[in-house]
Amino acid sequence: MTFPFDLIATFVMWIGFTFISHCTEITRSQLTETLNLTCVKPDDLGTRKGTLNTTRQSTASNHNNYQENNNNLIKKLAEKSNVAAENKILKVELAKLQFELALSENNNRKLEKALDDLAASNKSAMEAQILFLEEENIRLIDNQSKSKRIIEHKDRVLEAISFLSSADNIGDEMNNLCDKNLIGTDEKKTEVLRLLAERTEKTITQEN
Repeated sequence: MTFPFDLIATFVMWIGFTFISHCTEITRSQLTETLNLTCVKPDDLGTRKGTLNTTRQSTASNHNNYQENNNNLIKKLAEKSNVAAENKILKVELAKLQFELALSENNNRKLEKALDDLAASNKSAMEAQILFLEEENIRLIDNQSKSKRIIEHKDRVLEAISFLSSADNIGDEMNNLCDKNLIGTDEKKTEVLRLLAERTEKTITQEN
């Protein structure tokens, strides 16, 4: 709750003016009473003229002193009121600056938290992407190795078939099979190919 400085300043000025008015009334009353006491008619010889003039000068001097004091008091009250008003303005400005500072600090904390969260999220996503690529790379390398082995085996089978299909080699294989009492040319070829296929299949199974 804001303290009502305007009411305090107004109340202080009212008290000051009341006091000044009271002092002025007292001064006027004293001046009137003094004039009534001292204002006597001079006698024929004029012996009371000096007393009347001296009293009037003293009263005028006192009036000037009161007036000067009253003016000084009014001036001080006005200065005090101005200082209070300036102090109130400064307090309002200070409160505004403090609020803006607190708001700025809060925004900075939110921004820093958002940046930290973004950095952590990007880091996690990057790590997951790297892990996925590494696993995919390993899988591709493994598949490549398997494919190479299969191709090599098939190449060897084709070379064997090509070798057995040549005329000279077929004749030699047929003679060897004849020595083992195998009957028929077609049966000889079929037996040779079957044995070769079985041997190749066993080799591929063992390597896988």
